[in-house]
Amino acid sequence: MQEIETMTLTRSQIVAKTRDWIGAPYQHQASLKGVGCDCLGLVRGVWRAVIGEEPERAPPYAPGWAEAGRLPRWPPTV
Repeated sequence: MQEIETMTLTRSQIVAKTRDWIGAPYQHQASLKGVGCDCLGLVRGVWRAVIGEEPERAPPYAPGWAEAGRLPRWPPTV
């Protein structure tokens, strides 16, 4: 794994690697460009493309994990 301190990344390089993922289908817990990804998988895939190996593996998570403690929207929709 490359040391982040020795790397010089520009925003345009990161954006270019991220744009490679446009059109990737949604796939819960996936992070493979040709297969699909969810929001965390996109971050993981771009990380691997610009930095290298992930520092740790993400644990399994339920598809609705973000909604578990969500507060009601304001103003409420009718």
